[in-house]
Amino acid sequence: MAIVSLNNEEKKHVLDQFYKSFENGYEFEKFLKPFLEKLGLSEVVVTKASGDGGIDLEAIRPSLINDDVDSVIYKIQAKRYKPGSPIGIEIIQRHLGIINSDEVGIIITTGRFTKEAELAAKSKLGYKLILIDGEELIDLCIEKNIGFVYEPKFSLNELKSFYKEKNSSIDIVRTNNDEIILSVDKEISVNDIRATILRIPRIVLEKFSCDKDFFDLTFNGEILKNVPISKDRKYFSKEMSRLYKKYNLKTNEGLYNPTKCTWNLDKDNNIHIKLI
Repeated sequence: MAIVSLNNEEKKHVLDQFYKSFENGYEFEKFLKPFLEKLGLSEVVVTKASGDGGIDLEAIRPSLINDDVDSVIYKIQAKRYKPGSPIGIEIIQRHLGIINSDEVGIIITTGRFTKEAELAAKSKLGYKLILIDGEELIDLCIEKNIGFVYEPKFSLNELKSFYKEKNSSIDIVRTNNDEIILSVDKEISVNDIRATILRIPRIVLEKFSCDKDFFDLTFNGEILKNVPISKDRKYFSKEMSRLYKKYNLKTNEGLYNPTKCTWNLDKDNNIHIKLI
């Protein structure tokens, strides 16, 4: 779904409603737990109301391979401030004093940060402190579809994009010399790659002459002459193993990357295939 961004007045109104939806700071902290999970953090914990050294939530960014190697600890402060209320340099300096150099700090507020606070967040060499103010928080909620519902709104551009660019569709192509008579999109599936075959779209098959067993193909610009069709007249297999490896549909590690391609058929039953 395409989402229209809010103008400044709309965003101020939404931010005010957002701020008032939390009865107190602790309610705001409870909201931030699933919010941070939506951003990709895990093991998010709301700390105790007191004795936490100023940290309201803790989380980790999981390691790619081994949790002991490159996982990162995040320490988060939540500041439920009235929209527009400033957070100054003191809170920034205090948070930088809490985190270690191998950790990441985050301060999230419904208010705003002063210019001095933004500069201070970047001032301690080797330390990372992320600032999310009220307007950015609203933008992230819209992006992650948190707390927003949308009324259906017709868009001619979206409609045309759907069937002209994104949808797999059949199109009779008319050119000046009538060379290309048919164009159709079809996916090369995991099963096709595994079997090293190129399945022929049904509508292309219907255009083939029944007594023709060899075809000239152009695959992503590479010309293949006299390629035999299978006995059941449903696919090509010659050269497919090499081509799938060449264009990374099958990796050296044995992984398969299904992809869509466009089939163009000319008046002489020559086939032009282009990976999308």
